[in-house]
Amino acid sequence: LMAGSTLLKPEWLKKAWTDYKTSDGEPTGYGYGFEIDKHSGQTRISHTGSWYGTSTYIAIYPQRKLSVI
Repeated sequence: LMAGSTLLKPEWLKKAWTDYKTSDGEPTGYGYGFEIDKHSGQTRISHTGSWYGTSTYIAIYPQRKLSVI
């Protein structure tokens, strides 16, 4: 996704990785399906999941061009 994607246009990926705000201006910590926060001073974009005894986690650090799955 960071290197480019045929699945999502860049403008949609930017929307998915944007921390949206509530109507009173408070950050939600959530984009389109992704959690957005800071970890060790870096922006972290993450998502978790689970299904019948398994679990998944992805963390994307765009400034470092690093993903951990």
